[in-house]
Amino acid sequence: MPRARIIQTSFTGGELNPVLYGRVDLETYYKGAAKLENVLILPQGGVKRRAGLRYIDTTNLNNKTRLIAFNYNDEIDYLLSFSAGNMKVYKNDILQANITSGAIANITDAMLSSLNYSQTSDKLILVHEDLQPIEITRTSDVAWNSTFITFTNIPTYDYGSGLENVISIAKGWAKSVTFFGGRMVLGGLKSRPQTLLMSKVEAHYDLNTTTVNDDDGIDITMSDSNAVAIKNMYSGRNLQVFTSGGEFFISGNNNVITPSNIGVQKSTSHGSGIVAPLSVDGATLFFERNGKVLREFTYSDLQQTYAANDISILSSHLLNAPVAMAIRRSTNTDSANYLHVVNADGTIAVLNTLRQQELRAWSHFTTKGLFEEVSVVGSDVYVVVKRTINNTTVRYIEKFDNNYYLDSGKIATNTTPTTSWSGFDNLIGETVKVIGDKFILDDVILNSGSFTSSQSVSEIEAGLEFSFSVQTLPADLTLGNKVMTGEYKRFVAANLRLNDSKDIIVKAGTGSYKPAFQSFGTGVLDTPAEKYNGWQKVSLGGYSRAGQITITQNQPLDFHLMALTVEISI
Repeated sequence: MPRARIIQTSFTGGELNPVLYGRVDLETYYKGAAKLENVLILPQGGVKRRAGLRYIDTTNLNNKTRLIAFNYNDEIDYLLSFSAGNMKVYKNDILQANITSGAIANITDAMLSSLNYSQTSDKLILVHEDLQPIEITRTSDVAWNSTFITFTNIPTYDYGSGLENVISIAKGWAKSVTFFGGRMVLGGLKSRPQTLLMSKVEAHYDLNTTTVNDDDGIDITMSDSNAVAIKNMYSGRNLQVFTSGGEFFISGNNNVITPSNIGVQKSTSHGSGIVAPLSVDGATLFFERNGKVLREFTYSDLQQTYAANDISILSSHLLNAPVAMAIRRSTNTDSANYLHVVNADGTIAVLNTLRQQELRAWSHFTTKGLFEEVSVVGSDVYVVVKRTINNTTVRYIEKFDNNYYLDSGKIATNTTPTTSWSGFDNLIGETVKVIGDKFILDDVILNSGSFTSSQSVSEIEAGLEFSFSVQTLPADLTLGNKVMTGEYKRFVAANLRLNDSKDIIVKAGTGSYKPAFQSFGTGVLDTPAEKYNGWQKVSLGGYSRAGQITITQNQPLDFHLMALTVEISI
């Protein structure tokens, strides 16, 4: 009986769109997967179980919450949580202030999804077309102020009944804001959606355009017929302007913009949505207005303009009307840049991107609930999750934390081993997984915020379980002189190269198979599971046309797959 071995040493092709199944002519096919759920793709090629989610706080239960990072200096970062009429301030995951007065009180729930912002020095500027721009300043960890910005020398415009201020309570405000060349830039005015206002240099609230000194303000309207409305701006090599009908950049002599030399150049005609663009590795990432395509806006010195390449084409099925995105950039211990995209369906699409190595690999995250928002503070990724707890809808702020194996989890410690634990009020009414001193303990139903663990331990983690799934692509190959595409194949074995892993299950056909390096019962383990390193062979059985296997777990433990081989026969 002829046999063949399918070898896969990398997953840097990411989770591929099912429409690509059978495209064995693509090099990416041999580095891709049919499913990469709740795993991170590592730049070295392997995949690793994602971190658990640490519970931080309960947020607005009935309406939306926006998360915004505020960087005060190189050592002090804050997470700002906005809901209708409210701003909460967190430092090191501890609530510092709860602001309900000042200009913040005028933010409505309807504004939150399209609230735009930019930070300069120690000031955060918030804008919305129906909200007078707000300046937020910090005095200390617990003292914050929010005031409406009072602009001077606002340009006028004849809207049909004589000259009026171009921005006002009557005419509306701006959709987007950024800073460029020492100027504040307001884009997409409510009553003039194709217009940009640029302040005087280093006088951000002075919009004087009545003279033509080099440092004076600028009032410019995009004349291109496709620039229907300015949606976002980004301050990079140039001032980049993203509209509903195309992508532009603002230029001047030697990239110094003045009222007399300002120029608007169109680069591409894709159109952008409301999700704010962001930069990584010298490129600006933005979504097309249809929400299915993520593009990379990059400048070409040769062409003297920008291109906007599609970097989601192989995995576009993971994008579904994105509502937010944030990037966790590389750190001194992790070279990967991970873009987190929150979809309208409550999933997160995750892109591992390293432009210099042409690495663009997608996976996706799910949880027992719906992801609604994401923000990155320093190297920490925070999310808002809508969950159903004890038959009630709640919204929690949670953080991906490598010390956690569960979602919406909490960790408690005691100086001596005990079975008595408290402080788990966020999951009352739920059946939770429990990990104590690296043991898997019995599940617990939380009738209150306190519970008794099935074993005395010094450290306990309790939270919601999540599972991961790694599924290989269909095995299209030739055995001898027979093409196996679409033919029934018999599974023989899988050999997995593991690193610091504790528990895996391999599913093939209708069967599930578990390697012998560690066995788990339904109760408590006698000793904590040891991490396994090396090759682990799993004997398989069953038949399948596709010849795919799925790797998963039945316990919340470490998993890192570096490579695998699958042996099949006919």
